[in-house]
Amino acid sequence: MSQRIINFGEVFTPEKEVNSMLGLVSDELHRIDSKFLEPACGDGVFLKNILIKKIDLLKSKYGKDEDSYKRNLFLVVTSLYGIEILEDNIENCREILFNLINDSYKSEFKKELEKDFFKSIKYVLNKNLVWGDALNLIELPSKNPIVFSDWSFTNENFVKRTEYKYTDLIDYRPFDEPSLFSDLGNEVIIPKPINQYPVSHYLKIYEQ
Repeated sequence: MSQRIINFGEVFTPEKEVNSMLGLVSDELHRIDSKFLEPACGDGVFLKNILIKKIDLLKSKYGKDEDSYKRNLFLVVTSLYGIEILEDNIENCREILFNLINDSYKSEFKKELEKDFFKSIKYVLNKNLVWGDALNLIELPSKNPIVFSDWSFTNENFVKRTEYKYTDLIDYRPFDEPSLFSDLGNEVIIPKPINQYPVSHYLKIYEQ
């Protein structure tokens, strides 16, 4: 048995099972802005398949309009989150997702990603895909609390980034105040942000 399985419980889910599980949330896969978090993402098999389905949606809606495609592709990237305890896995996950984004763009528009867009996509993937311990809610190797960014378009091209502690995002108090992820049908309470950044053009977000 692999030492990684013994130490970290590393198991890779077959593609067939991944697609069956994603079928349970098929409605959300037809929303460009729907957010997904995989707290043990490995090298990204779930996130990769979610991204493929969202890119297919982009092509059907914006395949003839490059500017709209780029803005919404950025929105898709900001909607994917992951945590992984093994450093090589999270690095592979970022690379796999970026290559998929890059290849799909080149296939659709017959050219490379422009430099600023390339940097912004890389920047978001580095922020949203965290090397960390999801059970203890800490980043590695720093052991600081895991922090996630919310990326919201304020108008056609400008984005506001707001940071939240992961502990606050998953705080669940069904007999007190409903949390952000309440499944009781109640109005949710968005936690207090720990940091907010100036509004930036989405192609320049990497400058933050």
